[in-house]
Amino acid sequence: MDRPQRLYRHPANLFVAGFIGSPAMKLMKGVIRDEEVQLARPRLALDPTHRPALREVELIVGIRPEAFPDAALAGSGLPAFDASVAVVEELGSETHVFIELDAESVMVEQARTDDPDDDLTLLTARGRALVIARVEARSAAAAGEPIRLAVDPLQCYLFSPSTGEHLLGEELAASTPSYQG
Repeated sequence: MDRPQRLYRHPANLFVAGFIGSPAMKLMKGVIRDEEVQLARPRLALDPTHRPALREVELIVGIRPEAFPDAALAGSGLPAFDASVAVVEELGSETHVFIELDAESVMVEQARTDDPDDDLTLLTARGRALVIARVEARSAAAAGEPIRLAVDPLQCYLFSPSTGEHLLGEELAASTPSYQG
């Protein structure tokens, strides 16, 4: 229980991450390798201050739509990747760009409670994950066309697939770093 913006910025677990925000945070299976989170494709660089000490471990990666600005309009220094635009939804002051990533989508069906008999139930869909990128209205994104999207590593949330807990927990919530590139 906390203020809505704090819950939005620092979700303690998968339930909170998937519950708050519209469009919702996209949850996908990933693996930490070196300084990156690897989905099937792409690999996302992690900021050193937002990287758990774990290596070669499976996890759930949560990314909100605003973490994917159009690279042509984003500040320099953010890592970027290429994607194909499936759908463009123009909303006036912003545009939602739907892209497919080679990743397994995750949906939380049942969240863990204080009852030790309650387990975290995750449903996964193999194949391609449909992800929403929230870009500026002046983006040239067009359905069926390629787009280069930046990704803000400070907005990649990492969760345990067994407990649903945020892997950086309160350590992350207490910090206010800026991306160093």
